[in-house]
Amino acid sequence: VDMLSSLGAGVRSVLLKNYDYLLAPENTQLDNLGLRESMLFSDTIRAWADSFIRDTLRGRPYLAAHCRRTDFLRVRAQTTPAASAIAGKLNELLEQTGLSQVFVATDAPGDLRAELRRLIRGGDVYFFGDSEDSDDGAGRL
Repeated sequence: VDMLSSLGAGVRSVLLKNYDYLLAPENTQLDNLGLRESMLFSDTIRAWADSFIRDTLRGRPYLAAHCRRTDFLRVRAQTTPAASAIAGKLNELLEQTGLSQVFVATDAPGDLRAELRRLIRGGDVYFFGDSEDSDDGAGRL
């Protein structure tokens, strides 16, 4: 945010090259700069998500996890958890929350997805692209 306040009024975008993670500032900082409303998903993405929740997750409560793989395995191989560690944490959370399904957002290849499905015991496991409608937008994101 400090960097943004030093930019001229005409600057509309900023490239942070080779920066593999970025934490969002506090909401008050975002609000003061008028940025939080710019972080909303597009209507198209929101519609795909709503459809996935309704059709695939059947509108029931679910646990969600974001597992970064391809880019993190390249730049953070030592700190990116293995499938067994991910599954262990998800199993723990499924038990704690009493939920029976988990959605995993990931760019992982099929073998990791299959391993997570095998290792997660506390509920059904879903990935974007699992819906019955094969044209759910996953390839266009």
